[in-house]
Amino acid sequence: MFSSFKPYAILVMLVLFMVPFASASEKPCVKLDPVGLHAAPEYTYLKEGVFQVISSRLAESGVAVLPACTAGNLSFTLTLFGGSATVTADLTGFGEGFHGSRTGKEGDLLKTVEALTSEVVAVIKGSQKTPATTSEVFHEKKRVPAKEGPSVEFRTRPFDGIVTTLAVGDVDGDGSAEGIAVASTRLLVLTFKEGRISIEKEYEIDNYLRSVRANLLDLNRDGRDELILAGIHRATEKPLSRILSFDGKSWHSAVRDEGLLLDVVTLPGQKERICIGQGLSGLEFSFPVYHVSMRNGELVRTSLEEMPEGFGVLGWDSLVVQNGQEHIFRLNPQGGLEFWEKGAKRVWRGNAGYGASLNYVTNLKGQKKIEERRYLPARVMRVESATMKGVALTQNKARMGGLFEGMKGYKKGRVAVISWNGYEVKGLSATKGYEGFVPDFSVGDFDGDSKLEALFPVVQSSGLTSGRTYFVFSELE
Repeated sequence: MFSSFKPYAILVMLVLFMVPFASASEKPCVKLDPVGLHAAPEYTYLKEGVFQVISSRLAESGVAVLPACTAGNLSFTLTLFGGSATVTADLTGFGEGFHGSRTGKEGDLLKTVEALTSEVVAVIKGSQKTPATTSEVFHEKKRVPAKEGPSVEFRTRPFDGIVTTLAVGDVDGDGSAEGIAVASTRLLVLTFKEGRISIEKEYEIDNYLRSVRANLLDLNRDGRDELILAGIHRATEKPLSRILSFDGKSWHSAVRDEGLLLDVVTLPGQKERICIGQGLSGLEFSFPVYHVSMRNGELVRTSLEEMPEGFGVLGWDSLVVQNGQEHIFRLNPQGGLEFWEKGAKRVWRGNAGYGASLNYVTNLKGQKKIEERRYLPARVMRVESATMKGVALTQNKARMGGLFEGMKGYKKGRVAVISWNGYEVKGLSATKGYEGFVPDFSVGDFDGDSKLEALFPVVQSSGLTSGRTYFVFSELE
């Protein structure tokens, strides 16, 4: 009789024995409430960003964040006041639950949030008793820096001259990319092939233009990119831009615009890159900002009323970032990087040597002829590929710790690609650093291998007027 029940008894025992192991193999879950915030209105953006930090930290630790979870509920509250940040966490369920807080400097907010989240994870996983409210220093793992150092890199031999700007495009309509670099009155044509770069040809241009920014864009829709040279007139110190076209043998001046500095950007809410222009009144940018196009061989200006007051034409680009929202990365006149939400609301500002510039406009003040100088922002360029979505910009470090001090002693000049993850600027990739100054760059798939590359000059010089330059062609991914 008992023998007939034996198989069923064994089956029941196996099921009972396996239940704890099945439960242990599942991830613990928690419902995460929206982050509470006690701070000035300009810090509202932190609610979403910190929520993502907490969610990511929980997921990395094996805790699932679900819209509904019977196991427990988690809420965080931030209080910012007088340069300090207090983070409070409340966890229900999981035994006695958890209530804890940490206080630190406002600049260390993310470290404080991550430290407190680690305590919550420990409670959820049952690896420690519920800790008391604490504010001690938490030693976290060192952050992983942005990917640096390409797998493919090529340099040209140094040559005499200082390259101030360059651009990449298709100037002859053959479907292949060419690089155009400007060194005073010299126009250098660069070609790409199998990860190598070479200076193919050299042309002379007029010497009255001090070139600030070069761009390549098909303004007249003929299938060939025109060279847009924006700069400052050497004699008058007024803005001057020239449009040059290439006929396969030589460059011709298609049109010039006295009074505008030109650049190429992607406007917020748009996908096509366009040429924009703006004038200068003394040392200050004047308004409005114009959309500049070409019609019947002439430049046409259309006012861009949506551009926010205070934005200069140079040194910014837009990017669709978190949750499909569009934002603007901008370099301010002091060389600091700013991040703006659509609608011209600044939400972040920092300075890590981004965008140091050699280009400037001067003004003589008073009878003593005291020279005032305004440095013009360096390039910011939108970058989008299957594996990378951000903006690229230069990063230069002066040996003496300052920016805008000429060409004496720059080190670790490089090109970096960054983005915004909702709460801070995030490094995506970067080239190696080089002994010298990187004044400009371009990013794209130049050799047709479906990988992003950066092309940039590295200037080694003892002053602003003489020196040597070499080009670097480097993979970014």
